Amino acid sequence: MKEQYIKKVKRNLMLSGKRKREIVRDLQEAFASGQEHGETEEQVAERLGAPEAFAESVLEQLGPAWAERRRRKERVQIGAALAIAVAAFLTGGLIRLSAPAKNVIGQGDALTEIQVSGTALSLPDVLLLLGAAALAAAAVLVMRREWERRRKDEKD
Repeated sequence: MKEQYIKKVKRNLMLSGKRKREIVRDLQEAFASGQEHGETEEQVAERLGAPEAFAESVLEQLGPAWAERRRRKERVQIGAALAIAVAAFLTGGLIRLSAPAKNVIGQGDALTEIQVSGTALSLPDVLLLLGAAALAAAAVLVMRREWERRRKDEKD
């Protein structure tokens, strides 16, 4: 019972790992204290309230300043991910545009039959992958933020 309760609280806390560990430690102490005073795990959980409500009360106790810092941090993360995506896509595209035509070595004017092949990714390909990963990260951050906003609206 105790472990399930703590697991649900952790799932509902959108905090840093350090803060979550502090909350979990406090919860474990609350369960231990309750058992020392003759309470069962179920009684302690009932006294603490539903895990979702407990997590919400923890977030409320942190106050509006914490919420604003968190929103600012989210905006910075999304902006950074989008900036990295744009920079990677632009750089990769410029490299591809400035690359010499196939079958041309150096700045030669004539085609050759010499072919250079390899299995490694080219720099533009790596930049394309980096841009795609950054874009995906930004999308995940935006979706998580929207999910949290909707969840909060449903509770209100």
